[in-house]
Amino acid sequence: AWDGIADIEFSIDPSFAISESAIGLVTDVVEELISNAVRHGSAKRISVVVGAQGSDVKVTFHDDGTEMKSGKKGLGSEILKKQTLTYDYERNSEGNQIVITLPN
Repeated sequence: AWDGIADIEFSIDPSFAISESAIGLVTDVVEELISNAVRHGSAKRISVVVGAQGSDVKVTFHDDGTEMKSGKKGLGSEILKKQTLTYDYERNSEGNQIVITLPN
């Protein structure tokens, strides 16, 4: 869906077994993160890495878009934060990085 709009690199740790229920949640969360990065941050390059955080799922999301603005969050962002166990945002010299954990 984002072909020609953004380059997206996606990798999953092959040694980590993700449960059936977590696959749908990870997909929903990643789709929301990509949508926000492209629509609101004008991101052109996105990297998503899925692996383990103990027995939970860790998603590390990086984009080259503009800095996330503080203020009122949209419905998608609110739902995203409610679905995650942890949600950490950091702005660095290369763009935005979000690290979240989800139940497995």
